[in-house]
Amino acid sequence: MTDRNQPGPWAAEARSAEMSRRHLITAGSVLASAAVVGAASPAAAAVRESLRTQAVPTGRTDIALVRQQPGWNTIPVAFAQPNGNWQVTNGAAPNFIADWAHAPGVRVITGDFNNNGRTDIALVRQTPGWNTIPVAFSQGNGTWQITNRAAPNFIASWAPTPGVQVVTGNFR
Repeated sequence: MTDRNQPGPWAAEARSAEMSRRHLITAGSVLASAAVVGAASPAAAAVRESLRTQAVPTGRTDIALVRQQPGWNTIPVAFAQPNGNWQVTNGAAPNFIADWAHAPGVRVITGDFNNNGRTDIALVRQTPGWNTIPVAFSQGNGTWQITNRAAPNFIASWAPTPGVQVVTGNFR
């Protein structure tokens, strides 16, 4: 029998399994947090999508808000503090929120898209009209680097296909 408390060849597998679990929790967090904040109705979900996100790699889960109706141009973040309090920021994300997040058919997803240990926020449109994926890259302090790069077939052709679900993970 292998002692899981001792270093050994299983350690890399265990770390990989833990990272996969974390990605699954992050990927599912949009649904989980929507239920927690009562955003299960389409109207409430359109007002804001609450995301559990690890904006600063501290081991604590932080909360970001992405509004999916016009009116904001920021992404508020509540950073979890070790004493149970929150440090709140409200970083600018002009095009990301004001122009893209509220477009019809947009899904808000999270993941570490630039491999820096922080959770970023991406927008995937599942109705025709885009050929890009806007991403707000967390800078770890409540500010964001916004990009909007081409993904022509992925967004324009495949994402709007009926029955397609958006999922995140490390597929390499």
